[in-house]
Amino acid sequence: MEILNINQLTKHYGKLTAVNKLNVSIEKGSIYGILGPNGSGKTTTLGMILNVIRPSAGTFTWFANTNQNVNRQKIGAIIETPIFYPYLSGQKNLEIFCRIKRIDNTDIERVLKIVDLYDRRKDTFKTYSLGMKQRLAIAGALLGEPEVLILDEPTNGLDPQGIAEIRNLIIAIAKQGLTIILASHLLDEVQKVCSHVLILKEGKMLISGKVDNILLEPNIFEIKVDEREKLHKLINNTPEITLVQEHNNLFIVNYKNQSNGQELNRFLFENGLVANHLQKQEKSLESYFLDIIEHA
Repeated sequence: MEILNINQLTKHYGKLTAVNKLNVSIEKGSIYGILGPNGSGKTTTLGMILNVIRPSAGTFTWFANTNQNVNRQKIGAIIETPIFYPYLSGQKNLEIFCRIKRIDNTDIERVLKIVDLYDRRKDTFKTYSLGMKQRLAIAGALLGEPEVLILDEPTNGLDPQGIAEIRNLIIAIAKQGLTIILASHLLDEVQKVCSHVLILKEGKMLISGKVDNILLEPNIFEIKVDEREKLHKLINNTPEITLVQEHNNLFIVNYKNQSNGQELNRFLFENGLVANHLQKQEKSLESYFLDIIEHA
């Protein structure tokens, strides 16, 4: 089911084009990461789909419904740093969120338990760590049981422990069926968390799709066998296989016939070789991102 459809979405600031004819479709249940260097249009894109920023051109549709007032009630978001009262407790701050959202306070217990702050609900906000403050912000966005959660740089400024806590929280929330859209510059975190990724540069979409599909190297496989010389001979006599790299008993090869390892495994077996290890090689999101940004 399509949650969000973006069609030719564009934003100009005078002569500057912050977002340029963006087309994206986001499906229910996905964790969609938006990546790009500073000034690439990530936050502007989020602002437009939340009706905070008026587009210069193009359209977007949530839940196949043009009634934006109804749609906004289904979306929880953290774009700028949320304003909390430092001398009020986490519980009292969320009560203020409830009044703003016009929902009952009874939902506070649920969201505090999701973000693991229920036991600290009576403590003042100023005593919270940075990670706890960010988790309270996520709790505020979850009030009212939205179908979509939008996060702009959710781990910004956190230490490694705080980053891990937010990462695990995002994964847990997604397992409950929410669709999550997040902008981030932490490539490793996006690779660990996101099912889909969109890469922007100067407002233009460079690529969009499933993370696993994007990072798979075409036809590059790792092979480990006991009979090293036999594999050498087979590679030399097989035009479809090219040796890319060799280290001890691990061979990295380009197998031009198939992008599926089953065919390569069958070919090895038919030639008297049993692979102890056979795996399609993947790039890291960081190396892929840097490569595509550099050559765009």
